[in-house]
Amino acid sequence: MVNSNSCSLLNLNIKELEENIKSGNLDNFSEDRLIQFWINQHEILGSEGESSLDGLLNYVSKKTKKNQGYLEKSRLAACEILKKGDAETIINIYDSIEFINNGFINKINLEKLLLRNFKNEKTSEKKINDYSIDFINTDSNSPLDYGKRKKFSDIFLDTPIGITLIYKDKPNAVVSFIPKDKNTLMIHQLQGVMPKIYDKEGKFTGEYKWHSRGLFGLDWQKLLVELCIAVAKEEGYNKIGIRSGYNNRWLNEKGGIKIKGALKKYDSVAKRLGFVQDKPSFFNFFSYVFEKGDWYKRIN
Repeated sequence: MVNSNSCSLLNLNIKELEENIKSGNLDNFSEDRLIQFWINQHEILGSEGESSLDGLLNYVSKKTKKNQGYLEKSRLAACEILKKGDAETIINIYDSIEFINNGFINKINLEKLLLRNFKNEKTSEKKINDYSIDFINTDSNSPLDYGKRKKFSDIFLDTPIGITLIYKDKPNAVVSFIPKDKNTLMIHQLQGVMPKIYDKEGKFTGEYKWHSRGLFGLDWQKLLVELCIAVAKEEGYNKIGIRSGYNNRWLNEKGGIKIKGALKKYDSVAKRLGFVQDKPSFFNFFSYVFEKGDWYKRIN
C-alpha cells in the first residue's frame, strides 16, 4: 500500500492503484501531494491504465473539489506547453482557467482601455460602444485547440484560455496566456484574427469571413497586453511575460509563422511596451550567445 507521506514516483500497477483508492489510503494526502500522485501515475501507467486513471481523476476531483475537465486540461498544458509535470504548475494553470471563466471579464473597464489606446483621441462614443471583450477556452481537454465561446469556434488558441477583442459582434484579435511559474503570467499568442470560410466538405476555401476593421487606429496589441496585466494583478502575479518570436511554437512550421513575422508580432511589440528580454548567464557562453530569451515586465 501507499505511504501517504510520500509523493515520489510509485511503481503501482493498475490493480494496486485501484485497491489504494478503494481502501482510502490516499485520503490523507494533501491537495498538492494528491495531484502530484495523479501526475506520477500517468507517467507510470500510460495509455494502458486509461480506465484506472479516469477513476483516479474522479477521486482527485472529488477530494480537491476541482473541476475534472480543468484538471486534465491543466495537466496536459503543463506537459505539452511548459514541459513540466509538477503539482504547483498544474494548480497555477487550473486557477487561471477557473479565474478567467468566473466573471473577471465583467470587471474590466473596456471603455477606459479603448480611449487610452486609440491613436485618435476624438474617437466617437458610438464606435467605442461597438467593442466588447470575451473569454475563450479550448474546445476540448486539449491545451491547444480551437476556441469554444459562443459562435467563435474557429479561432485556434496556443494555450487553454484567452481573451478576444470583438468589434460589431465579430472577433478581431485574440491574446492567449498561461502561468509560467508562481510569479509570471506568460503571453503565448497575440494576433489579429479573421475566421476562415469552409466549403460543404469542411475544407478551407482560402477566403475569410471578414477583415479586422476594428483594429484600424487602435493600439490593439497594447490593449490586449493591458488586459493580461489586469488578469495577472488580480491573480497575484508580479511579472508579465511575452514569448519571443524565436521561441514561437509555430515558427517555420508548414502554414505557420516565419521568423521576420514572429519578431514583428512579439519581440517588436514587447520592446515597444517596455519589456526587457531575458538573457542566459554570461558564464554559460554558448547559451548567452545563441539562445534567445523571452520578454518580461514587472507589474505592481
